[in-house]
Amino acid sequence: VADTVCVGEFLEMEYDGDGSSFCIVPSANFLAFDLSAEPVQNFTNGNLPLFSDIVQDGDDYYIFTTIAINGDLVRLDFGNSLSNTPTSTTFTLDSIPYGKEGIQILNDNGHWWGFIIGGASGGFFDPEFLVRLDFGNDITSMPTVKNLGNIGDLYFPHDLFITKENNEWVGFTINKLGSSLTRFSFGSTLENTPTAINFGNVGNIFRPTGFFPIQVDGDWHFFITNAINSTFSRIDFGNSLFNTPTGVNMGDLGQLNRPRDVVIIEGCDSYFGMVLNRTESEIILLNFSDDIKSIPTTSSFGDFGEEYSYPHMVTETHFTEEGITLFIIYVETGELMQITFEFPLGFYIDCKNSIDDFEIAYPNAGNHTLQFIVDEGLPTQSSFCKDIVVMPLPDLDLGKDTISCLNNPITLESNFPNTIWQNQSEGTYFEVNESSIYVGEVTIENCTGLDSIEVIFEDCESCYDFPNAFTPNGDLVNDNFLPVIKCNSEILAYHLEIFNRWGQKVFQSDNPLEGWNGKFHDQISSSDVYVWKVFFTYEKNNQVQEKIASGDVTLIR
Repeated sequence: VADTVCVGEFLEMEYDGDGSSFCIVPSANFLAFDLSAEPVQNFTNGNLPLFSDIVQDGDDYYIFTTIAINGDLVRLDFGNSLSNTPTSTTFTLDSIPYGKEGIQILNDNGHWWGFIIGGASGGFFDPEFLVRLDFGNDITSMPTVKNLGNIGDLYFPHDLFITKENNEWVGFTINKLGSSLTRFSFGSTLENTPTAINFGNVGNIFRPTGFFPIQVDGDWHFFITNAINSTFSRIDFGNSLFNTPTGVNMGDLGQLNRPRDVVIIEGCDSYFGMVLNRTESEIILLNFSDDIKSIPTTSSFGDFGEEYSYPHMVTETHFTEEGITLFIIYVETGELMQITFEFPLGFYIDCKNSIDDFEIAYPNAGNHTLQFIVDEGLPTQSSFCKDIVVMPLPDLDLGKDTISCLNNPITLESNFPNTIWQNQSEGTYFEVNESSIYVGEVTIENCTGLDSIEVIFEDCESCYDFPNAFTPNGDLVNDNFLPVIKCNSEILAYHLEIFNRWGQKVFQSDNPLEGWNGKFHDQISSSDVYVWKVFFTYEKNNQVQEKIASGDVTLIR
């Protein structure tokens, strides 16, 4: 994108990456926005909602939520915006074992698949499992279920992430009781039963409960919340999720207290995160500044009231009409909460499937920051920010529209000496003698200002038309003798006199709207020919014009 553009000029943007969706926002400082929280779903009857996944199918959005203690799977239908009030559908899938945790729904070449991780050997739940759901080509259909068993030494697995890298599907989960990381390799299709490897304890994780993957400058990083010792770990894969990971534990960051899950948000050259503290249901803000591998500083957002208890899981962020939106599951109170950083008045966002579909222009001059987001809402989301100087257009002024007399040329004057007129001549002045709309333009620092002026030439000699006869008989038709005014100019002075054949003045007036009713000394004059004479002055093109005219009129009785 160019560094400098003009007011009203459409941005020309070039993109050579492989992103599939694009968003443009004029600012990335979402933390300056007002924060709102609203419950959108209550899971009643003591059900335990644990994890959710946001899915987009065409223009429609869905959220799938796992219920831990039974076979239920809940789907919320939001329609074309996550800001809408959703409708709820519950699938009872008895073939899914008890103890569902993380979930992800994916589309593989038009075929919808879902995966659920869960189970805990020796506990209340069924043994560990990875379940595959087959929705076919309709994400709203009742899925079939296949339990793929314990793959990759699962031990009370939490959270799930599956993506495609170089045409190979790869997934991950964290094992809470095993304090370990498992990777699933599906090959070229999600229909395959995956192979798996357990990497053991990477990054000194301890009873991990939630993680968030993010790709920055081509490198993958997983951020993990460790519930028991209240610490925060980062696992690094380098440029491929098929690499052997390394990790580091960053401690409690000063404010973590039994953390449950984390989300990372990328801004303009900065990275932020939100961690859910189970204790006191507190939300902790992470600030990585411009280095995703730095130890973040922390501050508290507080909670959303006593009625919302035990935040367990937070989704990725999505842009909506209202702002930057995410969802939090509160286990003990059974709520799915929508959190929105609300856009201020006048703030806009635009998302397209192709960069060529954008038409962006700035209406005001000044310094602007453009944020360009690729793959919004996905782990591969990336952000590019550009400071753009918007130059003002030259304020060209050719004056007001004007009227002049025929055969009286006028000279148009511009406030710029290098004005290009419509005949391609250049200069401050331009003489015209025909009625038309005249256009000028001037260019300064590659920004072009335009202005136009309409000039009308009139026949000033025929400013007034007088009839040659009138009939003052009281029938309201042609009862008065007065001029028909055709001038568009301001009348400055007017005087009309009428004489009979003996030279007597029978009528006079200084008002062009007042006519002679044929009376002289309060009596209707006889049928005859009368002589009139008129004098008037008017202003044309800032000049005062004087005219004298005369003629005769026949009074008919």
